[in-house]
Amino acid sequence: MVRDINSTSIIVRPVSGGQDMVIRVYPYEHLSVIRQQVQLRIGPTMESSKLMCNGEELSDDLTLNDYSLDNYQILMIEIFKKN
Repeated sequence: MVRDINSTSIIVRPVSGGQDMVIRVYPYEHLSVIRQQVQLRIGPTMESSKLMCNGEELSDDLTLNDYSLDNYQILMIEIFKKN
């Protein structure tokens, strides 16, 4: 497997506790890609989620570059499960 030097690993930590997830993403991709990758790992019990950094909700339409985030930043994710 060849590692793409343009991508970066971001740590995503669930607000409610649980395992940190390491997500590989390109800095220019929309943040919705991170939420989609979390959805794949959590499975069908997850209804929606909210990605945050330093208490601020991050927009799906923006990128890591837009927020000046790098792989040293831990993002928080609030996961809403189906009833």
